[in-house]
Amino acid sequence: VTGVEIFFSLSGFLVGGIFLRTYRENECFGATETLVFLKRRWWRTLPNYYLFLLILTVLALYQGSMSPPRSWVPYLFFLQNFTTPPETFFNVSWSLAVEEWFYLLLPFFVLCSGIFIKNRSTAFLAGVATMAFISFLLRISLFDGFPWDEHARKIAIGRLDAMAWGCFIAWLKELKPAWFERLAHPICATFFLTISLLVSVIAFRNFPSSNTLIHPALLFSALPASFAFCIPFFSKASFSFLPRWMAKVILLISLSSYSLYLCHMPIFNLSRHL
Repeated sequence: VTGVEIFFSLSGFLVGGIFLRTYRENECFGATETLVFLKRRWWRTLPNYYLFLLILTVLALYQGSMSPPRSWVPYLFFLQNFTTPPETFFNVSWSLAVEEWFYLLLPFFVLCSGIFIKNRSTAFLAGVATMAFISFLLRISLFDGFPWDEHARKIAIGRLDAMAWGCFIAWLKELKPAWFERLAHPICATFFLTISLLVSVIAFRNFPSSNTLIHPALLFSALPASFAFCIPFFSKASFSFLPRWMAKVILLISLSSYSLYLCHMPIFNLSRHL
C-alpha cells in the first residue's frame, strides 16, 4: 500500500512540475505542445511496459493459461482497471494505468481551466484541483466496496487525486517558494511524516479485507497527501554524508525500480509454475 502511494506523490511532483513549467513558458500552448509532453512521458514508460506485456503473453501461452483476448487486449490501451478492478493477468500494471490516465487527463483539465482563467499558474492549479475532486467523488461514491484493495485502491478514475497532491507541491515550488521553504523545515517534515507513518500502520493492520476502520476516502487521500508534503524536506536535504558506494546503490535501485516493479510478479509466478 505505502510504496505505491509514495510513487504516486513523487510522480505528481515531477511530472506536474514539468507540465507546469512547459505550460507557463509557452504562450500558445495547445495540441502540439500537449503531444510533445505526452510523447516524452510515453518514451519513459511504454517501452518497458509493452516489453513485459509481451513476455507475460508468451509465458501465459507456454503455461497454457492464456485468457481470451477480451481479458488482455485492454492492457494495450491501459483500460484494464479504468472503471473495474484489474484482472490477475499482469496485475501489477494497475498503478501504471493510473499514471497514464493522469498524464492524458492533466493537459485536458488544465487547458479547459485556461479557457476561463487567463492566469496560467492559477489555471494549472484549478485544473489539477478539478480533476482531483472529480476523482475523489468517484472513489467514494462508486468504488467503496469489498475488498477495498481491488476497488477503491486500484480503479484508475478513482485514484487520480493521489498524483494531484504532488502537483500541488510542484506548484508551491514554482510559484510560492517561500511556502515551499517553510514546508522543508524539519519540524513540518516530521509532522507530515508522522501522519503518513500512522496511516500506513493502520492500513497494514487492516489490509486488505476490511474498510470499517479506514474509509477509502480517508486512507487514499491521507497517504499520498502526507507523503507529498514531505517532498520539500527531502528535496532540500543534503545526503552528502552517505558513503559513495551507498549513493551508487541508491542510484542503481532508483534507475531500475520501475522495471523491477513490472517484472517481479511474473518472475514469482514463473518460479511457482516451474
